[in-house]
Amino acid sequence: MIEDIESEKSLLAALFEHGKNALLDMADIIKAETFKGHIHQVFYLCLHKSLEKSDTVSVPLFLSSAHELSLDDIVKDNNELIEELKSRSIDLSHVRLLAKKIAKLDLVRTSINKVKQAQIELQKLTGEETTNSILSIVEKPGYEVQKLLNSCEENGELIGEGIEDYI
Repeated sequence: MIEDIESEKSLLAALFEHGKNALLDMADIIKAETFKGHIHQVFYLCLHKSLEKSDTVSVPLFLSSAHELSLDDIVKDNNELIEELKSRSIDLSHVRLLAKKIAKLDLVRTSINKVKQAQIELQKLTGEETTNSILSIVEKPGYEVQKLLNSCEENGELIGEGIEDYI
């Protein structure tokens, strides 16, 4: 599958090691859903919650945050991951590079899903559709992915949005 488990672990380790400094480097492009692994999503949520309270993360603070988020059962089942993350040393200057890589892989997974949805729609066509409607289905995944990218960068809207009401 489209994932990089080691980079995901390295980002989580950087949050343990560098705290808010690492979070600031990645917060604009990384969210829990960006991680492919479910357990990594859970750990990111707990680390993020910990860093809302403190500039650094300790294991007790991490476990407390997991409890507050009702994720403590999942975290307790993965004590070896906590130890692995705490033992890694990640250079703070690498955090942004790793975050970009993970974000791009998430974009690839999202794109694949959009294309699969378009493929399902295309398979339902009967041949009675217009060429434009067929092309619209083919182009839709690209537009949706571009819209996702743009929404991350700015909260704009379509130029003609609301024009019918105005007229």
